[in-house]
Amino acid sequence: RQKFMDNPLHFLKLSSPPPVVPVKLAIVGPPKSGKTMLARRLERDHGIVCLSAGEAVRQFMSQFPSSNLTKEMESHLRAGVILPDALVIEALEKIMLSQRCQTRGYVLDGFPNTIEQVRLLTEFSVIPVQIIELTLSPKEVHWRATADRHSVDRTLPLHDSAPILDVKLSSYKRHLDVVRGHYEKEHRNWNVLEGGRSKWWLNDMCAKLINEQLHTAQRYLQKRNRGDAASIFGLCVTPAECESRLGEFSHYCPVSLATKHQLIDCSFETTMKFTAEYRARYYKMAGQAELDLFLADAHNYVAPTAPHLLPDQLPRYVAKAELKMLFPRELAFKGYCPVTYVIGNKRYEALKPGSKDHVLEYAEELFACLDEETMEVFLKQPWLFHATPLPAKLPPAKVPKKSLHCRC
Repeated sequence: RQKFMDNPLHFLKLSSPPPVVPVKLAIVGPPKSGKTMLARRLERDHGIVCLSAGEAVRQFMSQFPSSNLTKEMESHLRAGVILPDALVIEALEKIMLSQRCQTRGYVLDGFPNTIEQVRLLTEFSVIPVQIIELTLSPKEVHWRATADRHSVDRTLPLHDSAPILDVKLSSYKRHLDVVRGHYEKEHRNWNVLEGGRSKWWLNDMCAKLINEQLHTAQRYLQKRNRGDAASIFGLCVTPAECESRLGEFSHYCPVSLATKHQLIDCSFETTMKFTAEYRARYYKMAGQAELDLFLADAHNYVAPTAPHLLPDQLPRYVAKAELKMLFPRELAFKGYCPVTYVIGNKRYEALKPGSKDHVLEYAEELFACLDEETMEVFLKQPWLFHATPLPAKLPPAKVPKKSLHCRC
């Protein structure tokens, strides 16, 4: 108190602390890969809550013994059947509403394992920001199980005999590729770590992932609260959500359009590494340099202050099969490549016949380009080529040579 009274301006000018962001992790892997031990260490070191499917069910039944969900789960347990995933995840979601989970975060131990569990977690808006897969060979799994069975610290029998482990391994491998593919495609948050490495190495790698997750989320929240543009890379935004929130430039880079007056299509970039949010809209950039310019001064690259807005007519590629369906429409520019002609200073020698493998549609006309390189040039600035008039003199049409037959 006395320090503050002596120099209050010093403390009032201090920057505000970063926003509180909970950690959201999940650890999956084969049996005996060290999932629970790693999750417990992360709980101890970072103050987060370690939750397995069984632990979530036990906590919920203990805290809410009179709830309908508890009674439904008890009926399944008394019947000796496995609890349905829907009930387990509903209990898990309720436990995650605790203050510690909401402020510090959680780590899911050995969950999710199937695509059905992934679907149910998504329905309850439980999406881990980072998923850690611990890899371990079957030989190492059985070696660790043997060591556990002969451990002097073991007091109770467990389901870890060799036949049971083989069944668990088979089930895990059967569902792993589908679960991994889902998270890699939708959220790009799958991380693979070697389960055979030391516990100190695993701790350090997990700490790096946690710090990266926190810094990314805090930086995003700080910029958004100030009204600035912020990168969304690493925030687990799904492709469907990104598509629904695209701004007025759609998949085209607003920075390239403003600085170079070029249309750069960024629809093929699915990692969202160069995507930013501004005023609750998403904007895709062509590269890191364009992203840095947008983050520094996004106001100058979006409507209404942007020097160039996205035109109403956009070029698009026409596949060869689609071209046949567009018959009898003819190619504009008599089938010659407009790009080579304009770039070649409109000389007679620059007239090159276009290829039907590189056809584009723009302004309700079809243009054939010479090759892929000229097609990319047309796509960036189609307004420079589509209205170019043909010269009065054209190269003679190529007539196929008739085969000569020798009469003997």
